[in-house]
Amino acid sequence: MVDDDKSTTKTTTPKSGTGGKKYPRKFGEKGSPRSVISLNSDAAVPMLRLGVSNNFDNFRKKISIACLEKYKNLGRLIHDEAYYTPAPVDPQDYDLANDPHDIEKGRLREAQKRRDKEIDDMKVDRTSMYAYILSKLSKESLDEVQGHTNWATIEVSRDPLELWLVVKSTHQILTTSKVASVIKKTAREEYAACRQGTLEHIVDYKRKFDARLDALTVSGNALPPPEDIAMDFMYGLDNARYAEFKAEIVNDLQKGTLTTQIADLNKMYILVSRRVVVKNSKDSPGGATFATVDGQRKQTKTGNSNGGKDPNQKTDEQKYKEKLSKMKCYNCGEFGHIAKGCPHLSKDDEEPESKDEEPPMAGLTIACCSMEKPPPEKLFKFYEVCLDSGSQINIIDPRLLNNLRTSSKTFRSMNGTSTTDRVGYLDGFFDCHACENCPANILSMADVEDKFPITWVPGESITVHLEERDMVLVEKRKCG
Repeated sequence: MVDDDKSTTKTTTPKSGTGGKKYPRKFGEKGSPRSVISLNSDAAVPMLRLGVSNNFDNFRKKISIACLEKYKNLGRLIHDEAYYTPAPVDPQDYDLANDPHDIEKGRLREAQKRRDKEIDDMKVDRTSMYAYILSKLSKESLDEVQGHTNWATIEVSRDPLELWLVVKSTHQILTTSKVASVIKKTAREEYAACRQGTLEHIVDYKRKFDARLDALTVSGNALPPPEDIAMDFMYGLDNARYAEFKAEIVNDLQKGTLTTQIADLNKMYILVSRRVVVKNSKDSPGGATFATVDGQRKQTKTGNSNGGKDPNQKTDEQKYKEKLSKMKCYNCGEFGHIAKGCPHLSKDDEEPESKDEEPPMAGLTIACCSMEKPPPEKLFKFYEVCLDSGSQINIIDPRLLNNLRTSSKTFRSMNGTSTTDRVGYLDGFFDCHACENCPANILSMADVEDKFPITWVPGESITVHLEERDMVLVEKRKCG
């Protein structure tokens, strides 16, 4: 599979923070070293998906930014759901009474001309924006939009506003049912079940809650009173961080300290986001510090307590040490440690030692990396990426990685054990191991599937649904 999205391969000269090292181009390529840069607003727009797990919330946010950049004030319609009209020119703003040389009158004419031109330009750009929105719809989403009762009229008029309203109405409700009663019931259930995730930031939870509230009214349900909406938002907060806050609000209402309920959702959101708590800290001279409650996370229990178990029972650490004493290192052949913690390797790697018996398998990929000389030619271009269902590791050309740093890693390959000494971050994915001599960039299918949803068309393509966009990888036919 080869990455078909060339927007991910835009390059720039490495900045400071990569250790100052330069990685020369291989196989006759010229030019300065390159690395991945951030996506522009257009490339960041994901393909809109249909169904109960659609990405409409993120899609609306990203396409709004892209349309504002591409179409200026016309792009406001994504958020405003109405065409923008420039403010009329007010003759009172010009001193026409004291204008012997008609300078003020000329300025008035120019202002009116600019306004008229902006209106005309926005009308001309409507067709382009209509096409742009359509280009960001997946096949399933496009089929759904074309099945709308107003589609025939929209297709003739090429009206982007009407198109957007149909896109919103068909994707905002998290059900594929066409029965009005089912749509209304689903919207009520989704609103009632809206909860903040354990590690979800308050801003992300507010955006999700707003979307569920909007879907509730769009589906035909009555809008709850503002104070009830505020309380629904509060009760959906994560208990690990906000249980005390909820209790304080309820107690204050019962005691009469808080004479009235929080008036609306925005007031509740501001109150929650500015919530400050005392956090115990051993490093602080006073024994405590102040922090926002959203910064608190549920901590994993640790300590020396045996939890009431038999004191003679062996701990996990003791069991692991006994197991380790029987392991043979793939690097030096000695017993008592594994290759990742081999004392004969560089000590730069500070990551915790894995408890796996064997280092991960890399197959033929890392075997090529261990060659004394690079292969005569690469199998793919340096910016092409392949998904490998048989690889347990991720190896990428350093020119595509950010935050390159030293970290010794050992892997099993077809011809023994090999080591890479650099890792870096592949934008949008995760940390990968840097390899200049590798004949192909390899991403482990297992790692990608664990983190992102995937749509697979056998024999044709695999679409990885990243958080910011969709990446389509197409099949590379065999050569020779």
